[in-house]
Amino acid sequence: MARTRNRIQQAVPSAVLVSSANTSRVIAGATTSPTKSKEIVITFPGIYLIRFFLGSDNVNSHRAQIYRNGAAIGLSQLANATYGLEFSETIGGWNRGDLCQLYAWTNSGAAPGSVANFRIFGSYNDSEVPIHTGRVVTDVAV
Repeated sequence: MARTRNRIQQAVPSAVLVSSANTSRVIAGATTSPTKSKEIVITFPGIYLIRFFLGSDNVNSHRAQIYRNGAAIGLSQLANATYGLEFSETIGGWNRGDLCQLYAWTNSGAAPGSVANFRIFGSYNDSEVPIHTGRVVTDVAV
C-alpha cells in the first residue's frame, strides 16, 4: 500500500493580486512618529510581494514602512519627490493570521503626505493559481 505525503503549500511572490487596501489616506503634518495607516490579515503562509504608494510634495519628506503584527520588518522608505513614489518589497515568514501593516509618518511636521494602493501579491508554489484573498481589517485615516 503506497503512502502519500501531504505537501504544505506556501505562497510565493508573483503578479497575482491577493489583497489590497487602495484608499488614499493622508499622513497628517503633525504625524512625526510611525502611525498605522493600513492593515491586511494574511490568510495563507509564505512569501509575498508587497507594494504601496507613498505620496509627498516637492518640499517635505514622508516615510512609510511595512510592519508584521506591530513590529517593523520592511525598509523605512522615503518619498520627497513632487508626486510621490511606489515602493515594493518581497517579505517572507508570513503565517496565517499575521497582520501585514503599513505605518507612515512625516519627517517635517509640516505639510501632509499620503499613502495608497497597499497591495499584496502571491500565488501557490510558483503557479499562477491565486490564493485566498486576505481580509482588509484596517484602512484608517491618520
